[in-house]
Amino acid sequence: MVGKSEPEYYIQLCAQKYAQITENIAASSSAGEIAEMKHKLAIIKEAALEEAKAERRCRMWKLPEFLKVIVDRGGALEKSIPRADALSLIDFFAVPPMGTLGLLSSSQLDHLADMCEGWACTPNLRDYEAARLNGMAIGLRRLAEYLGPLHRPHEPTKSLHGLTERDASD
Repeated sequence: MVGKSEPEYYIQLCAQKYAQITENIAASSSAGEIAEMKHKLAIIKEAALEEAKAERRCRMWKLPEFLKVIVDRGGALEKSIPRADALSLIDFFAVPPMGTLGLLSSSQLDHLADMCEGWACTPNLRDYEAARLNGMAIGLRRLAEYLGPLHRPHEPTKSLHGLTERDASD
């Protein structure tokens, strides 16, 4: 549990409330209740996105000036990054991705984190990209932890595989 004075307190609070309402939707049979809870989920997700954005702004201040410029541009740094700066960059990208609320289960978030870590080990990958992928993996794992191990989206999205298959009516 993150303390109230900790950086991700409100992010965790939003994620836990989101998971709780998602469980309530699964247990409810009233269409009116379900519609009301879905509306609450949308509000909580919007708040979670704002909290994550605010947390990224706070973490941006901790980055050295040259990395702030790189992050703002969305580009990759050609030279190697000193270890201390790489750790700051990993921390910057470790903000939980609140945009994935309602899209992935906790186990899917953990699997995606594993993939990010695997990609970060790619030979000849630039330091910036490796730090970004490692940070993303941490953020995904934190979100999975905040949501709880049994969290599942209330309306699971179709898999990417299902989106690429041709419809039988085509």
